[in-house]
Amino acid sequence: MGKYGNSTYITLKTVTGITPVDDKINYQLMAQGFDATALSAVQAEDTQGLCGEKGNVVTAQSLVDALADKVINTVMAKIGTAALTGGMTDLSSGLNKLNSNLNGFHVYANISDLGLSNGVTVNDILSKMPEPSMGFFYVFDNNINKLPITTQANLIIFKSGSASDIVERSIWTGETYFGKYGGANKVESWVLIK
Repeated sequence: MGKYGNSTYITLKTVTGITPVDDKINYQLMAQGFDATALSAVQAEDTQGLCGEKGNVVTAQSLVDALADKVINTVMAKIGTAALTGGMTDLSSGLNKLNSNLNGFHVYANISDLGLSNGVTVNDILSKMPEPSMGFFYVFDNNINKLPITTQANLIIFKSGSASDIVERSIWTGETYFGKYGGANKVESWVLIK
């Protein structure tokens, strides 16, 4: 068996230097491949009539688009605007209002959200986080320096006023460390929590 041009072929005899084609002498096509990045190149039967008549052959991309549209329209028809609070008239404005009403609270998931890149320290992160805020960061390959656990850990930072809580927990061992302060929102050492 061999793969060529995104298709899989069964070898019918021992061959060397022959490009696989479905000649049924050297190779037989087992599975026709396609460009996996282009759903529009994949043909499929529309068994539900999402893109017109049931049984029509359409592109997989058109089926995905029609299904997504049907799901969101069905959900919105069932929810309606009655479930939206505070005089909101649609889901989009509702989400915007909800996200804008956090009283200045900020949440970060990547150090790049703070304009930082790999090689920073917790103190660098703290200096960029406004108050009040919270950060959930994934530690890998020493992307954040001067931590007790240098890879595959979760780092959680809560910053409010002059005090902050910093916790790092290993994904694999469960070891958990608490950041000890040296003043002015700076971590001077780490304490293993047992």
